Amino acid sequence: MKKILLVLAVGIVGVIILIAVVLFAVANGIIGSNIGAIPGVTVITAGDRALAESGDVDAQLELAAIYWHVGDIDLAFYWLNRAAEQGNARAEHDFGVVYRDGMFVEKDYEQAVYWFRKAAEQGH
Repeated sequence: MKKILLVLAVGIVGVIILIAVVLFAVANGIIGSNIGAIPGVTVITAGDRALAESGDVDAQLELAAIYWHVGDIDLAFYWLNRAAEQGNARAEHDFGVVYRDGMFVEKDYEQAVYWFRKAAEQGH
């Protein structure tokens, strides 16, 4: 009986330590707390979203890529479109690929040519 109680006590202490470590990591920015980490992808923070909303094209492209990878195509398209509307050649090219290949949309070669042309006009 004593061995069982000892094992339970050690287990409980271990869980408490794990919770403390996680809370410490979140509080110190070591791990994100907004959206769970995606292997190989940056965690979205409130600061990232604020940058994107303020018009930062790099932040918009980053959010588009993250949302694409997690399968939230509506938000991926939203942020990609925001970057493309600002004349970002990479975003324009990416839209060309989306329409050319029919990625989550029907293939639309007119739209593909439109976006590829806009990107090409900037040397992309």
